[in-house]
Amino acid sequence: MFENDLFKGDKGEFEMVINYLDNCTNKEEAMDFINSNYIVKKKWDIEKEEVMEFLGVLHRRFPK
Repeated sequence: MFENDLFKGDKGEFEMVINYLDNCTNKEEAMDFINSNYIVKKKWDIEKEEVMEFLGVLHRRFPK
């Protein structure tokens, strides 16, 4: 779902983002990356279900 809806089917970009996020040391670093590169630049709608679910996964990955 994330790959198709948020990354327009671009498996390479999706995998790059997941790899980057896996290497983040905290939630702030991960959220800064998503905010600047996807919410702002790619104009992700933060009220869209897919975006909210993706951010939910991020929050579960970095609970603190």
